[in-house]
Amino acid sequence: MEMHSSKKPIKKLIENIMEILVSFSEQSTGVGDIESAEKAREEVLEQVRDLEEVEGVGISPSGKGYKVKVNLSAPLPREDRKKVPKQVGKVSVTTEVTGSVAALCR
Repeated sequence: MEMHSSKKPIKKLIENIMEILVSFSEQSTGVGDIESAEKAREEVLEQVRDLEEVEGVGISPSGKGYKVKVNLSAPLPREDRKKVPKQVGKVSVTTEVTGSVAALCR
């Protein structure tokens, strides 16, 4: 009987931890609606415009919403990483090294 009663507090503790993790996950994923993402994209573009590694700034689907994605030709130098925000409002901002982008001629 003693073991059975000690399982309930543990189960409740696990449930509470799961609630916190889900809540944190929803906050940190930083997804927004398309309008928020478009506004965030413009703000990010202004902040990273002068970085030579930036190939483009776009909007990408993320979970139940959208995020801003900064495409890079090469990894950013350490001193420039702070120029790319992690989040703008509710919209998260990610970076990806995609390489150089060139137009295709047909």
